[in-house]
Amino acid sequence: MCIILVNKKGIEIPSKETFKNMWDNNSDGSGFAYYENGKVKVEKGWFDFEKCYARIKELDETIGLTNRSFVFHARISTSSTIDKTSTHPFQITDDVKQFAKTNYETNACMFHNGILRNYEPKQPSKLSDTMCFVRDYIFRLKRLNKDFLHDDIVLQAIEYEIGSSKLAFITNEDEIVTVG
Repeated sequence: MCIILVNKKGIEIPSKETFKNMWDNNSDGSGFAYYENGKVKVEKGWFDFEKCYARIKELDETIGLTNRSFVFHARISTSSTIDKTSTHPFQITDDVKQFAKTNYETNACMFHNGILRNYEPKQPSKLSDTMCFVRDYIFRLKRLNKDFLHDDIVLQAIEYEIGSSKLAFITNEDEIVTVG
């Protein structure tokens, strides 16, 4: 199963050995997101550990990842293809073309760990269960309630929907919300 590293503001990022261990056990690509200047910045589609880790260290040295929310995801494929598009995180949108972006700014994005059986594509598809879940469930919640990540009832509904999966959201308010 994938690994999500949630690094809340004020906590030092883990050692290179910790990142390497996550990578070696989940080698189907990685991505991360961090807060900066009122936006969530996403960099995903990494398939080379040394390049990915060098970028994380560069960010830590230039903007200080300890001083902001940071989430890292190492993927092991359970659905969809193994390519840059399928790495996490995903924007909260119903426009599947946006899922293919590897470097972008957004107001919030979501990482997933587990299998969302109710959201697996019905036919062969480049979409993963996570992409379908974002498009068909999370985006709709956001349209109904822009502040859905601060609504305990909505978070309970998400937790019920995802079963044993785990989610992490990072927002443009420099916060991380976990579910599951």
